[in-house]
Amino acid sequence: MSDNERQLKLDLAHSQKRLSERTRERDEMQLKLVKSDERLVATEKALVANTLLMEKSDADLSVSAALLESKELELAQQAAQLAISALDVVQKNKALRASDVSLAKRTEELERKNRELEVLMRQREDFVAAITHDLKSPLLGATRVLEYLASGQVPPEQQQLIINQLLDSNREMVRMIFNLLDVYRFDAGSLVPIQELLDVPALINQSCEQFSFTIVDKKLEFRKEIDANVTQIRCDGLIIKRILTNLLSNAFKFTKAEGLVVVRAWVQENMLMISVRDSGPGMTEEQKEGIFRRFWQTHKSRESGTGTGLGLYLSKELAATIGGDLTFVTEQNVGSEFTLSIPMSK
Repeated sequence: MSDNERQLKLDLAHSQKRLSERTRERDEMQLKLVKSDERLVATEKALVANTLLMEKSDADLSVSAALLESKELELAQQAAQLAISALDVVQKNKALRASDVSLAKRTEELERKNRELEVLMRQREDFVAAITHDLKSPLLGATRVLEYLASGQVPPEQQQLIINQLLDSNREMVRMIFNLLDVYRFDAGSLVPIQELLDVPALINQSCEQFSFTIVDKKLEFRKEIDANVTQIRCDGLIIKRILTNLLSNAFKFTKAEGLVVVRAWVQENMLMISVRDSGPGMTEEQKEGIFRRFWQTHKSRESGTGTGLGLYLSKELAATIGGDLTFVTEQNVGSEFTLSIPMSK
């Protein structure tokens, strides 16, 4: 065998060896590729499984989120309902507090009314006792005087004096009775003013004439000062006369012998003004505060001879019914002045 053949065989053997190695390497690579493919498949499967799990988790999360939103909505609705209930409770509490305040005020008002009623009842009892006393004494005195006159023992020159005294006493009793009747008519709402054309100076003169004997008997200085522009007025003459009679009666009653009583009438800013001024004792602060109160003087009537305490109360109310007013000024140890004001348009 030649060297070339041997060399060729060696080369061929070497090539076969290399081919075998390459084949083995290829097989190993194929095996590795197969294993890699298997791993890739397993990985893909794992990824698919993980994807499915993630999708399921996402779905579960979505369901949970939806449930959570539903719960939050339910909680929000419950919170809103609670807020409405709380607001309702607050409003009810406010209403209850307002009711409590209103009830307390009504209770206080009822208690005040009860106290006033108790005072009024006591005043009524005092009034009944006072008017009984005020009417009984002059009636008994008048009865004795009449019996004395009837006996024929009174000298003729004294008879007129006694008759005049009886007239004054009876007029005072009638005045008290009229005051009482007018008060109850006023309370019942049946005292309705009547519009009529009045001669004011004549009305004042008529009111003053009732006390002519008292003026002479007590030796009083009595003046009437009526302005020239005081002529006529459209009003209730009976009401004006009742007021003037009460004011004059008090003035003559409280003015001592040889004292002064002045009646004035004038027009001021379309108002008719009529005043009665006396030189009596005047009034204390306590008397000024209660002078127009109903029955206010009753408890003092027996001591001071002030009557039933209805005259000034009634006069104030009567003045209001004709759209006017009754005011006064007073000073202790100097006297008092009461002024009746009446709208001229009435």
